[in-house]
Amino acid sequence: MGFWKKLHWLEKHQLPQAQADALPSFCSGDYMAPPPVDRQTGVLEIESDSGEYAESGIAQFTGRVSMMRDGNLVKGESATYDPKSGEVVFQQDIQFISPDISMLAERLNYNAGNGAAVLQGSYYTVPQSHIRGQADSIELAEDQSLTLNNASYTYCEPGSDLWDLKASELYLNEPQGYGEAYHARLRIKQVPILYLPYYRFPISEDRLTGFLNPEISIGARSAKGDISDTDIFINELALPFYFNIAPNYDDTFTPRYVREHGVILENQFRYLNGLGFGQLDVSYLNDDEANGLAENDVNHRENSERWSRAWQHQLQLSQSWQYRVNYQEVSDVYFDNDFSRSGVINRDSYLKQNTELEFNNGDIQFLTRAEQYQTIDENISDANKPYYRLPQLRVSNLSIAQDNRLHWHYEAEATSFSRDNDDLSGINKIEGQRIHGQLEISYPWRNSYSFVEPQISLMSTYYELSNIDESLVSQGFDTEQTRQLYSAQVDAGLFFERQLNWFDSSYTQTLEPRIMLAYTPYEEQQYIPLFDTTATSFSYSQLFSADRFTGYDRIGDTQQISLGLTTRFLNGQGSEVFRASIGQIHYLDDRTIALATGSELSSDEQNNSSSLAGEVAWTFRDYWRTKLDVQYKANADKGEEPFEKASWQLNYQEPDSWLFDMNFSHVEATKQKQVGLAFFAPVTDSFAFYGQRKQDIYPYDSVTKDEKEANNLLNIESLVGIEYQNCCMRFQFTYEEHTQSDNQKDYQFLFQIHFKGLGILGSKSEEILSERIYGYDQRQIHDY
Repeated sequence: MGFWKKLHWLEKHQLPQAQADALPSFCSGDYMAPPPVDRQTGVLEIESDSGEYAESGIAQFTGRVSMMRDGNLVKGESATYDPKSGEVVFQQDIQFISPDISMLAERLNYNAGNGAAVLQGSYYTVPQSHIRGQADSIELAEDQSLTLNNASYTYCEPGSDLWDLKASELYLNEPQGYGEAYHARLRIKQVPILYLPYYRFPISEDRLTGFLNPEISIGARSAKGDISDTDIFINELALPFYFNIAPNYDDTFTPRYVREHGVILENQFRYLNGLGFGQLDVSYLNDDEANGLAENDVNHRENSERWSRAWQHQLQLSQSWQYRVNYQEVSDVYFDNDFSRSGVINRDSYLKQNTELEFNNGDIQFLTRAEQYQTIDENISDANKPYYRLPQLRVSNLSIAQDNRLHWHYEAEATSFSRDNDDLSGINKIEGQRIHGQLEISYPWRNSYSFVEPQISLMSTYYELSNIDESLVSQGFDTEQTRQLYSAQVDAGLFFERQLNWFDSSYTQTLEPRIMLAYTPYEEQQYIPLFDTTATSFSYSQLFSADRFTGYDRIGDTQQISLGLTTRFLNGQGSEVFRASIGQIHYLDDRTIALATGSELSSDEQNNSSSLAGEVAWTFRDYWRTKLDVQYKANADKGEEPFEKASWQLNYQEPDSWLFDMNFSHVEATKQKQVGLAFFAPVTDSFAFYGQRKQDIYPYDSVTKDEKEANNLLNIESLVGIEYQNCCMRFQFTYEEHTQSDNQKDYQFLFQIHFKGLGILGSKSEEILSERIYGYDQRQIHDY
């Protein structure tokens, strides 16, 4: 390894301390860029122990010969120089140093006129890119690009031949940041594992036209849930090709084989120009193999032609005006499940299709929007699909309330609601227009120990409805509906604090009682359809909201007193270490307004008080955090589950190191009770283990539980894997399984090999780990 020192490789103990400390334990050293050769441009300088000048004009130099020109330095034991041709020939122990590359050679022919050179029997390094290799010959062009014959290329440090790229011809263009290999063999321990007649690869972070790294995933599936009887197969194989069209345009074309479906063609085009910036994605499969399956087969697909298209666009028209487009569409509801990347679970029920024009100058916001949705969850009925907003106009002021000053806020909105209602009837078939205006006036009194904020809201809403048939008229519906309401509230709180010692540390503890009184009178609303309104999700923060609905189609009547108590612990830097809150709403009169037309509030909704809502957040040690949210029904009947909702998380996230996350969620109304565990454990710089699992632990009846266990449906999703990396390579092997929306199980093995400085082969397990393991996307991968 001694000669590599001449090519600027230094052992760890020889490096500057800061650079050495930044290296992981598995790296024994690093490259140091050579100092620049400061010489006058165009001037050739040659120094040696002795020199002779022949009558022919050729000069002979011997003994520690060095030549400098235009930032290039060549050293050798002997050299000849022909002033007429400008050719300099070096012999023995030659060292060539340029700003981008350094080389050792047995012989060098150098053209002093244009800086081109040919080296025989060479070793080379590109210190800035951590690249090295050797070649029978190297041709250095005037533009500092290299052509290497019978050459090798590797990112591995000297002394390690874990992998290299061996090629009959290798072209490296360091100034433009790319390389090309002809008749290339990717080798591990000098054993070829992949042959590429042509391969183009980046040697910098600049964009580069050429093939990107192929993606492959090995899958497994057992419809019975019996892993011992599982078929192993190639699940996906993708060969993306990238076009660097211009600095502001690029395109990626990817033929992707998907098992049981065929080869789908995908294309992504990105742009940035005077019309804005955005991204256009399309995919197309002409003849889906799943269309040929028997109709009673769960994998049968009615459409033989499958496709998707998406467009995201944004244009900043001026400092205050902005135009946006977000359009997504697929050929059928199964498309995302069938063609999403392996292991990446689609959790969406709708695809948004909208365009927006917004004015926002910091004081006033004006928004015009046209929006519709494509429903991709087959379990959502036509009656529950969202309405289109074609169009929607909205204007509001954006002023921020200031203490001890009168504040007012207004908003007005006009929306036309429609949807595909051919198969609907009755109230579900109604469409219409809604105009809503709202004015809020408040006066926030606030000082260091208290606040009081009275507020009154005035609301007026007008509806013009269509598709009102005689049956609906007989029930009381009309083509025009109006509603005028007001709501008044007073929100107040106190702040107490004290100093205390807790676990040998000094803290400031606060005690913050809060009370809100709210009154909204009753106004008949059952003949107003639900265009975009739902009930709010109850939580501690919702305690201090007077309205229990989102949207304008329902404004809940209430006479309530909300009580809450919060305590916080702040450290010496003022950061919150611990917070706990608890609260409840007390109703002074029965509520009447229900969400659905013609329905009545349930007995739970008619209680004199709400459930208790509480939350706790605690950073109890460096990198350790826990959070708890609870909704507890204090007056639950015997045999009834008192915990209506609960979620808990315990998280550890050390920068660039260990990750741990444990969580629990429970929603009694939807019979959901799940527990999750995820971790990433780098036991050394080289080895890491990781895993994730989400388990359904709801107490089903014995028949349902046995059925779910038999089909492995209690395990919602899980993965386990191992990672190994060193200074030039990173390898991940992952086993993953998940439950699709149709309750089919997918099992797969994911292999990913990261040849540092070259690219990644295999499946994109990084995407799955980033989604499943909290904090994984922020970890540092030891790459230069």
